[in-house]
Amino acid sequence: MVRSEIIKPPVIVAAKNLVQKNNPKIAGETNAALKVEKVVLVQKNNGVKQLELSGKAQPNEIVTLYIFSKDPIVISIKADADGLWNYELDKELADGQHEVYVTVADDEGKIVSKSEPIAFVKTAQAADMIPFSEFREDESPVKNSAQQFVLIAIIVMSICLALALAAIGFLTRKESFNEGIN
Repeated sequence: MVRSEIIKPPVIVAAKNLVQKNNPKIAGETNAALKVEKVVLVQKNNGVKQLELSGKAQPNEIVTLYIFSKDPIVISIKADADGLWNYELDKELADGQHEVYVTVADDEGKIVSKSEPIAFVKTAQAADMIPFSEFREDESPVKNSAQQFVLIAIIVMSICLALALAAIGFLTRKESFNEGIN
């Protein structure tokens, strides 16, 4: 397959700088005509491995790919006369879980339609598509351990409460015992 015409070269956008209208996770309607069909790692003649993405859109349509990693990589390309598009990412993508959307924007750059998200795992050897339901975004250690923290806090508070009640019971019993002796 011939590489699609690049309209805008790949740009890494800081995740915090993706405005709401330009974020396919929250903007645009899902369109069945837009698809990411293949995500593979291909080895070039020079031995370098590059991520290759391909899919479908409307014929001759300009589409934008959003590859969500730590910070999204954004590329605009043009589908061919059959509506097929293909792109080989020339930027390094870290190993791990990633997510990709193909979108169409209006003249102002606002996303109007998008594909279903495709999740994939990239390793040094391959890139494998996975069901989106299994995709887990990397979260901060604080968010990952929040449930454990709550459980530990409840256990510690329960132990403290039990010790306090035992101490009160012991002191009350000791006073009752001392009054009985006098």
